[in-house]
Amino acid sequence: MFQGRYQALLIEDAAALARVADYIHLNPVRARVVPAEQVTGYRWSSPAALLKGPRPERLQAAEWLRARGGWSDDVAGRGAYAGYLGELARDEAAWVKEGLVGLAEGWAIGTLAWRRALAREYASRSLTQGLPQAERRELRQASWRASLETQLTKLGKSSEELITKPRKQPWKIALAQRLREESGAAIPWLAEQLHLGGADTLRGYLHHAKRAKN
Repeated sequence: MFQGRYQALLIEDAAALARVADYIHLNPVRARVVPAEQVTGYRWSSPAALLKGPRPERLQAAEWLRARGGWSDDVAGRGAYAGYLGELARDEAAWVKEGLVGLAEGWAIGTLAWRRALAREYASRSLTQGLPQAERRELRQASWRASLETQLTKLGKSSEELITKPRKQPWKIALAQRLREESGAAIPWLAEQLHLGGADTLRGYLHHAKRAKN
């Protein structure tokens, strides 16, 4: 299980679910409770139950087995997954490559585009009530990031162009104003993302820009 009491993360699809299954199955090895060679035999984890067969009271795995390796939920498919899991348990470098490190952190598991689209939906529909503070903050920042990328595309700019010298550029100040108005992005976040110095510096830029406009 993931750390934390009653923690629940959104999962995009079967491919993301397969990563979650791998992550959970590797937990005993990651915690040094069992050696990698025994990853499928640990009695308190689900691979042992999985290999016994798909009875109603046991783990059902058809969807994520298919997504993980094109395997069926039968003896051959479960055996193939057991072999894959054993190899994965012995290769810690592959954990990073497969995105199996720190998977329990954050609020959603899936592609970057999906998480950003979901963050926008959450922000626009006020669905963050009841979420822990850290998750609300990450959702807000994901929504701000999506708005930033949209505005950069409209301007014909790239994120690399935000790193400018001198830092103060009229188009960046205007961009900060637009993002504040449209998404409510926090000034400290904008200052960091737009490379405009500290929060107080950006407040000064926005104040002068507002006065000039008026």
